[in-house]
Amino acid sequence: MQSLSRRFQLSLGVMSTIVTAMGAVAAFMVFQGELSNRQIAFLGDYVAERSTNVDKRFSNLEGLHRSAAQELERRLRALTPAEVDRLTERYFPARPDGTRRSRPEDFDGRLTPEGDYVYGMGAFIARAAETPPLEKAALAAAFQVVSGFGQAAHGQYDNFYFFTPSTRLVMFGPDRPDRLMFYRHEAPADLDLSKEEMATLTSPENDPDRLTRCTNLQRLVQDTIGERLATACLTPAYADGRYIEAVKGSVAKAVDLSGLKIVVDCANGAAYKVAPTVLWELGAEVVPVGVTPDGFNINGNCGSTHPGVLQEQVVTHHAHIGIALDGDADRVVLVCERGQVIDGDQLMATISDHWMRDGRLMGRGVVATVMSNLGLERYLGARKLELVRTQVGDRYVLERMRSDGFNLG
Repeated sequence: MQSLSRRFQLSLGVMSTIVTAMGAVAAFMVFQGELSNRQIAFLGDYVAERSTNVDKRFSNLEGLHRSAAQELERRLRALTPAEVDRLTERYFPARPDGTRRSRPEDFDGRLTPEGDYVYGMGAFIARAAETPPLEKAALAAAFQVVSGFGQAAHGQYDNFYFFTPSTRLVMFGPDRPDRLMFYRHEAPADLDLSKEEMATLTSPENDPDRLTRCTNLQRLVQDTIGERLATACLTPAYADGRYIEAVKGSVAKAVDLSGLKIVVDCANGAAYKVAPTVLWELGAEVVPVGVTPDGFNINGNCGSTHPGVLQEQVVTHHAHIGIALDGDADRVVLVCERGQVIDGDQLMATISDHWMRDGRLMGRGVVATVMSNLGLERYLGARKLELVRTQVGDRYVLERMRSDGFNLG
């Protein structure tokens, strides 16, 4: 009887131990599950917060870029060619290897005569003598913009720069471990970044909507080993909008107007900024006329409808040629170096003759309106070319050119 009681007590103790152990295990599993859920929830909150912070930083950077681009454009419009040359010599002195680079004191720190403190700046301009005028002006204007905006955002971003695909850049990077020595001193004169992702990422072809875009994670240009990886976010900057880029892209790269003095009368109209800038970009010395629109003076005693002003200016400035546009820039009249007007019919005759000789003229002649004179028809006929006439209006000329395969009208 006593033995049976002991066995019962022993069994009861064992069962109690097992139940307690199972309860402990169950409690641990519940606790572990709750802990895992909390960890997952915490990790989710952390990722969400990080994503929000990254999105916020990207949004802030995009806003910073666009503000800088607007300021760059404003400064660019204000600079004269003489001022561009002065600033270029000040910020980017020429080096014997054909480059232009920033001065040491612009990185180390200096106080300007105007009381501004400049520091952390570096610049590299490849093939400096080949820099187009507009790009040269943009680099000169970019120095103060990059310095000012870089200092203002220094707490959030470690560098800020203006870059062109031609391997020309102005950079603010006071915390860079190499103190920007690569660009300031070490980079070879033939450094070519045109194949790098950053050079093509925001081109008009790849970024027609002008969005801020970031490169993939990649090595720094000066790091040949690949020990340091980084990404760069870029926002395209345009001078006077995309139209200038489109016009430049439509001109053959071999075209160089250097040595020509051109008077351009913009009739205080649509092309008052674009026309002089494009001609200057292509190397010409430009005398602008009719470039002060006030909303009322468009075509007012100027432009192609009043070529007398252009004739006078061409002779006065000893220009090689004069170009007069009308208010909406869809009509052109030329003036030769002697001040004589070259009208549209004469211009088409000259172009058709030239294009026929070098095989560029398409179709069997030229398309024009019924307003073109008999002289043009006879001129073309003598060269076995046809003058195809349409009713008055650009749209009718264009429709006939497209339907019949002409490229001049």
